[in-house]
Amino acid sequence: MLVKEKGLQMKKHWIVIVISVFLFSSCEKDEVIPSGELTGKWLFVESYHGYLNGGSFAWQPILMKDSHYLEFLLDVKYIKQENSNGAFQKCTGTFNLLQDNALEVYGDCQTVPERGKISELTSKTLIIDYQGREGVVRNKYEAVNKSFQFSD
Repeated sequence: MLVKEKGLQMKKHWIVIVISVFLFSSCEKDEVIPSGELTGKWLFVESYHGYLNGGSFAWQPILMKDSHYLEFLLDVKYIKQENSNGAFQKCTGTFNLLQDNALEVYGDCQTVPERGKISELTSKTLIIDYQGREGVVRNKYEAVNKSFQFSD
């Protein structure tokens, strides 16, 4: 009887060990996109509104007159250039990449940091999600030539 109980205890210990190893190995750490992968100029080309403005639930193209470009530099500097209602505006500041690909931008054209989440990043596409009152708004950017600029 004593041998049988020891065998049962050993099986229980092994089960606990196997379950513990499985649980710890399946936990993923939140990864942060290295800032070097984000560097470059990105042109705002489409927006996905979901519930916003009546809920089109489709990507909507952005007219060049309503667009802007973002530039992320290796030294975590940030530049945003836009043609807003015919007025040229250039904002500069810094950015910070946080856990779970959260992005914070601190610029001289805003009083509070702009916060979003990078949901997609390839060499040609950047998608940043912003939480709004009516759900998430997704902005799609395409990589552009380093010499691109809006005309004044």
